[in-house]
Amino acid sequence: MQTLLFQALTATQRENLQAFYRQEKQKIQAKDLSQYFFLQHHQEIVAALKAEPIKQPDSWFIRNVWVTEEARGQGLAQQILQKTLTQLHDKPCYCLAYQHLQALYLNAGFTIVDQVSAADIFQKRFRRYQKKAEQDAKKAVILMVADTTVAG
Repeated sequence: MQTLLFQALTATQRENLQAFYRQEKQKIQAKDLSQYFFLQHHQEIVAALKAEPIKQPDSWFIRNVWVTEEARGQGLAQQILQKTLTQLHDKPCYCLAYQHLQALYLNAGFTIVDQVSAADIFQKRFRRYQKKAEQDAKKAVILMVADTTVAG
């Protein structure tokens, strides 16, 4: 693949992003598409994610990470996660990662969080996702955080 672009979504790109998720048969809420980031190759979106601001605790929540089937296996998920963390360096970034993708998130800079000691908003989201895992084991999740605000 050639050079990929990483950028925050503009108003004119919203339609392309909605079409990307529709084509990939993934559901997103269209109420605030300005918080999505994506990687592009030859004007085609090949990977995207949402960075949702959280007030308590003051942080980001990353969700809707997706790479097209044709572009998988090229490190694009890790690339978009790492580039997003670079952009959102002002606050910790949380996510609920599927257990089978734990290594991807660890390699991108996330660490596992004990959901019992996590903020209430993350505990609620964790429990909601775990209910889905009761029906489908592939949907089991781990709460993770990447805190780029801490000096190494």
